Amino acid sequence: MPTCSFRDLSLVCKALGLESCRGKKGLIWKGMGLNGQMVSISIHEHAGGRDVPDGTFLKYIKDLGFSNKHEFYDYLRNL
Repeated sequence: MPTCSFRDLSLVCKALGLESCRGKKGLIWKGMGLNGQMVSISIHEHAGGRDVPDGTFLKYIKDLGFSNKHEFYDYLRNL
């Protein structure tokens, strides 16, 4: 399974209609996830090309409403 970069995560957040606002150290994506729950995802401003750590990535995809990594990557691939 490929790794996910913070840049890819931002693309998915934008495609889901989350709004970005400037935080102290980067972007904060806020809005409704696929499951109808409010979600807030923080991305450090210098993290763009870096990979998201596995534990953080699993939490973010769950928060966004994806059931697993495969569903997330399918969504990303179809953007």
